[in-house]
Amino acid sequence: QILAELYYQLGQIYDKTGDISRAIEEWEKAVRVIERIRAYMRQAYLKQRYLGVNLGCYSALIRAFYTLRESEEVLQYIERAKARTLVDMMETAMITQSEFLPSETQTASELLKELGGLYEVVEEPSLDVTHGPSEARADIVYTLQWAQEQYEAVLNELERENPVLGETLSVNPDRLWERCRDVWKSMERGVVALEYFVTDRETLLLVITREGIQTASKIWISRAELIAKVRAFREELNEPPMPGEEAVRDLQARALGKELYDLLITPVEEYIQTASHLVIVPSDVLFYVPFGALFRCPGCEEKRELWGGRYLIERYSISYAPSL
Repeated sequence: QILAELYYQLGQIYDKTGDISRAIEEWEKAVRVIERIRAYMRQAYLKQRYLGVNLGCYSALIRAFYTLRESEEVLQYIERAKARTLVDMMETAMITQSEFLPSETQTASELLKELGGLYEVVEEPSLDVTHGPSEARADIVYTLQWAQEQYEAVLNELERENPVLGETLSVNPDRLWERCRDVWKSMERGVVALEYFVTDRETLLLVITREGIQTASKIWISRAELIAKVRAFREELNEPPMPGEEAVRDLQARALGKELYDLLITPVEEYIQTASHLVIVPSDVLFYVPFGALFRCPGCEEKRELWGGRYLIERYSISYAPSL
């Protein structure tokens, strides 16, 4: 993890000097290190680090490739980031919700629990020494290494016996990209996927059809601002109106829905004119957006004009996916 952080910071330095190619090289090294980190690391530690350096590496690469107009690389790293998040969630579930797991993963689950306990012990301050590990610590470290090897062996066996399940518990970039291409080639005509990726500074949006990536658009809104808009919209929809306030509340909901429509859909509207079905692939806070309730009303400046608009669900059928 320290190595990944070093590569990430080195990439940041190159980026600040304008050497985007060298920056990309360093960030890609960081991502390769991150993707080799297995679930046997302590879960709380993984979560804490992922929200910082790890997600930062993916976001930096996605921004860089967007700047270079390399849309396929943008999508690749968006999908890799989402896959890494999904794997981390699944590995956490293997420890905390093992009773719901298929029998094939029970052994891996038990090893993950053992590894988590060993990491807790290794990081116990009472075992810390100034000059090399104590005998007790050395024994624990040896056991930890053995358990890690056992877990790797179980995953390798799982991949041989059940390739789909095995791949689900790992991130293979080449296989992931191959599946992405297979997905869009198999999409029916009239189907358009809108894939979002939220960063701290902006949101990226890709439009994907059976012909491939049609466009990549950057939405200039910070994550904090986006969260505020989504929260306001959801609260307006969820809070029942008082008697006699139905029309006013309806207009308010439409106004907030229009703000999000203009933000999340309008930038790529020309690419979905002939579509009949939208597949929404959200990110971060956008998982909380009911896209069907977004409201289209071009040129509407006053609330009373919103009676003439249409909800997104009135124009398209909609489905959702956690990744492409």
